[in-house]
Amino acid sequence: MNPQSTRRNLLSSVALLSACTRRFAATGCEALKNQKIRWLVPYPPGGSYDVFSRLLELPLEKALGAEILIANEAGGGGLIGASKLRDAVPDGRTLGVVNAPGLMSGSLAGEAATPNPARDFTVIGRLSRVRSAIVTSASSPLKTVDDLILRQSTKPLLFGVTGASSNNLLCIAATTSLLGLNMEYVAGYAGSREELLAVMRGEVDLISANYETLQDGVESGELRVLLQLTDTPVSSHPALATSGVLGGSEGWAARRSQQTGRSVAQAVDEAHALAEAIGAGIIVVAPKQLSTELTSCLRSNFDIAVKDQRFLDGVRAARRSLDLTNGATTQAELKVAETQFSRFAPLVRAAIARIRK
Repeated sequence: MNPQSTRRNLLSSVALLSACTRRFAATGCEALKNQKIRWLVPYPPGGSYDVFSRLLELPLEKALGAEILIANEAGGGGLIGASKLRDAVPDGRTLGVVNAPGLMSGSLAGEAATPNPARDFTVIGRLSRVRSAIVTSASSPLKTVDDLILRQSTKPLLFGVTGASSNNLLCIAATTSLLGLNMEYVAGYAGSREELLAVMRGEVDLISANYETLQDGVESGELRVLLQLTDTPVSSHPALATSGVLGGSEGWAARRSQQTGRSVAQAVDEAHALAEAIGAGIIVVAPKQLSTELTSCLRSNFDIAVKDQRFLDGVRAARRSLDLTNGATTQAELKVAETQFSRFAPLVRAAIARIRK
């Protein structure tokens, strides 16, 4: 067969498929034209979830031809807003962002009320992955991981957490297990801002949060990063010069395992799995059982909105990083992530039991 003819036929088929997809998506969107869409943010204003939502609002409104009304439904470490999203009518008029690693860890740890992002939502797409760190106040006497290890030998370290459905609980439970730290939880903070205030006031010794939420305070000298829960440094900023890294062959998980007699290879593997699990990130979702047409519509228009220059410029100005992934791929990746999370489920269950004592 003539190669040129084959190429023309292939291009024609691709063009036809693309046109059919656009028509299909447009048909599904008709139900949302000129409608009001409730957009739920499960955390207070000011954090990454709220920032991403407000930056995406206008581009997505334009793409859908609908009005988006953002509502912050904080409480329960993100559980209240996520549960409302899960339980909403699947008509495309309720959307929002959720903390995939936090919900996944809570659900797999046996918290029946916690939605599982891999099963209980229609995933529209991923906005960003999460890179977490453990921080303290700049005025704290804890300056390095060595200080943590020395201090915990005399009295427990106090960690602030938001709730069972937060990835900071997963981060702290896994990290303290890997490093063999003696610690206690102080729970009930509504979101990252409240946690930050708590550590800066000295109510707790440490918190764990997305580094991008922390970076302004770190770079201004108000906060000190003690440990990055990654395999490689999250930033080359001088403020992180004394900060440790959990994963990798020379990270703190490996170093501490040598001191405590644990398997180094297992510790490195667990630290990597933790970083990957946390990376499930910030995802945009709709309730489960959304029709195929509405799912296609929302995914297509999400992909359009996140390419809007206003959105991209706003993300850059807000110093947030993007890891954009389409809905189908994100949904598939969340299924795979369930396996990684299952290894940390016993640690999260034990942490929840300690919080509720």
